Amino acid sequence: MARLIPRLVGPCVPYSVLLPIGLASFVTGEESMSDDRESPLYQYEGDVFAHVYSIFPGFKDNIDLLHEHPELLDRIADYLTKVEGKARSDDLMRLKPLIIKLAGIPDGSDKLTANKRLRGFKNYDTGRLLTPYLMLDEFDRDPDQFCTDGASGDFLPLGPDFITAFYDLREAQPGEPLPGLMRSTLLVKAYRSVYCSPRNANVAAGHEQPGRGQLPLMRQYNLTRCDFTFYSIVWIASLVRFCLTDEPEWVMTHGDWDVQEFVAAMLVTARFKKRWLADLKKWWLPKIFGEDRSNSVAYRNTAFMQILDGPEESDHSDHDEPSNSRRSSSVHLSDEDEQLQA
Repeated sequence: MARLIPRLVGPCVPYSVLLPIGLASFVTGEESMSDDRESPLYQYEGDVFAHVYSIFPGFKDNIDLLHEHPELLDRIADYLTKVEGKARSDDLMRLKPLIIKLAGIPDGSDKLTANKRLRGFKNYDTGRLLTPYLMLDEFDRDPDQFCTDGASGDFLPLGPDFITAFYDLREAQPGEPLPGLMRSTLLVKAYRSVYCSPRNANVAAGHEQPGRGQLPLMRQYNLTRCDFTFYSIVWIASLVRFCLTDEPEWVMTHGDWDVQEFVAAMLVTARFKKRWLADLKKWWLPKIFGEDRSNSVAYRNTAFMQILDGPEESDHSDHDEPSNSRRSSSVHLSDEDEQLQA
């Protein structure tokens, strides 16, 4: 069960920092887990602790012991950091051989599929996907020069440079970094490959095909809509970006790219762009779990919901998501999006 935690709370989690904060808050009963409620870490702290509390074997039953012996909490934090690496390796084993096909890149001789060293900015198609979206016009004007600079290391995207692979280019708008972000078909297919099994990457949610071998993560952990998290999208995005590069092994930094900076940038975006985050979850849920007809009336866009979603927000607003348990970390919303198209 421990390997599920990083897949729900995302990569590069500073467990040794967040778990003591969460435990102290839990034991004292204080509502705030951070001195600064506007900090992007405020929601994140609560979510990480809630998932560890609910999922890690024996954690919830030994809260007093962990509070009295903080060295035990340190050992759990170290263990979870190692588990994150193991979960990442497992998921990359699923994703690396498929990424070229999932991205729709022509590879008649299977050279890109077989040899990761030929990817990155050594190839126009993978190079274009690795180009920051806000620099896509520059790439298209002179792809040879752009790829030459990227392959030589003269230019590599920063973590906050959200790359083209993360965008639905049908929704994206020139010069605007938010529309279409984290909605690419590639991300959805990659998510489904990891969580629903590779055979179901191109299959619409609700029409999954059973197969032999190891159970997909969705069935192995009995995941439902309530388990879906924004952080799981960030987890997949970090894997997709690595699979498109020519890096032979996973590294936290690659030239100017830093995975931790990417995660931090996504946390800040989610914290301060609440309408975008809510719309993103609404968009993703049917892609993974299919349509949810049961809540279409109870959660339709009423006047009350529109008031809450208005532009004026209190400086001391509540969490975007409840953090009481693993099962409370997502919002049920009506879904009207089309099914994933192959």
